[in-house]
Amino acid sequence: YATFVNPTVQLQFQAGQDIDVENGFKEDTRVNLRVLKVF
Repeated sequence: YATFVNPTVQLQFQAGQDIDVENGFKEDTRVNLRVLKVF
Protein backbone atom coordinates (compact mmCIF):
# COMPACT_ATOMS: atom_id res chain seq x y z
CA TYR A 1 0.00 0.00 0.00
CA ALA A 2 1.38 3.43 -0.94
CA THR A 3 -0.12 6.89 -0.78
CA PHE A 4 0.91 10.52 -0.95
CA VAL A 5 -0.02 12.22 2.34
CA ASN A 6 0.67 15.58 0.68
CA PRO A 7 2.15 16.56 -2.72
CA THR A 8 5.77 15.98 -1.59
CA VAL A 9 5.56 13.10 0.95
CA GLN A 10 4.78 9.48 0.08
CA LEU A 11 4.25 6.68 2.61
CA GLN A 12 4.61 3.05 1.56
CA PHE A 13 3.81 -0.02 3.68
CA GLN A 14 4.59 -3.60 2.68
CA ALA A 15 4.07 -6.83 4.63
CA GLY A 16 4.81 -10.42 3.66
CA GLN A 17 6.34 -13.76 4.50
CA ASP A 18 8.38 -16.49 2.83
CA ILE A 19 6.39 -19.50 1.67
CA ASP A 20 9.23 -21.82 0.62
CA VAL A 21 13.00 -21.44 1.12
CA GLU A 22 15.62 -23.89 -0.14
CA ASN A 23 18.81 -22.07 0.93
CA GLY A 24 19.14 -19.41 3.59
CA PHE A 25 16.87 -18.22 6.34
CA LYS A 26 13.08 -18.26 6.17
CA GLU A 27 11.35 -15.04 7.18
CA ASP A 28 8.15 -15.72 9.11
CA THR A 29 7.05 -12.09 8.93
CA ARG A 30 8.44 -9.12 7.03
CA VAL A 31 7.27 -5.51 7.40
CA ASN A 32 8.70 -2.58 5.43
CA LEU A 33 7.82 1.07 5.91
CA ARG A 34 9.21 3.68 3.53
CA VAL A 35 8.89 7.46 3.66
CA LEU A 36 9.79 9.39 0.51
CA LYS A 37 10.27 13.17 0.44
CA VAL A 38 10.21 14.73 -3.04
CA PHE A 39 11.97 18.07 -3.29
